[in-house]
Amino acid sequence: MSAQIVLQCAVCGEKFSAWRYRARAARFCSTRCYDEARATAAEERAIHRFWTRVNKYGPTPAHCPELGPCWLWTGSFVTGGYGAFWHAGRSTTAPRFAWLLAHGPIPKGQSVLHRCDNPPCCNAERHLYLGTVVENVRDMHARGREARAERHGRRTKPDLTARGSGHGCAVLTEGDVLQIREEYAQGAMQLDLAGRFDVERSTIGAIVRRKTWRHI
Repeated sequence: MSAQIVLQCAVCGEKFSAWRYRARAARFCSTRCYDEARATAAEERAIHRFWTRVNKYGPTPAHCPELGPCWLWTGSFVTGGYGAFWHAGRSTTAPRFAWLLAHGPIPKGQSVLHRCDNPPCCNAERHLYLGTVVENVRDMHARGREARAERHGRRTKPDLTARGSGHGCAVLTEGDVLQIREEYAQGAMQLDLAGRFDVERSTIGAIVRRKTWRHI
């Protein structure tokens, strides 16, 4: 007959009893500690996976060389040149995840902006900063980063067949959509989001239910 022995939980440090034949497998005193350990391990894997897709030896922006080199995302992208990263069961942008790792949660109503004007950049220490969507749009126009750039003195013809922000009638970007879904998941009201992003409430509802923008 196997005797019980006293072990120490790998998460909370509490001591607990387990049968000797289960000693090697018994590392946690409760299901709660087991789930916490799994969540921590999953987060560590996500962080490792993220950094394997970042090249920290990118170019130094010519207009602000004091910032140092960009950290370029080498994984997949969404329209607009922002890196796409899957985390915690949903898609987010690489700059937002980089900011989360460096500085913590992003306050509601804030976007991650680039001082370097380089969308693939994930250098949250020096190149990224927080601002509102309105500030982002103003900055975009001030620096000539309009999505529909002028070519040879005139705007390109709107593409009505493209998906996402590439569509000629699009008023939102992939970054806007990801932010809408993230804030809605955190408890934001659809009506409030509609007012902030200057769209109809039905548009917000379709986005969060993934009836539209299903490609991200």
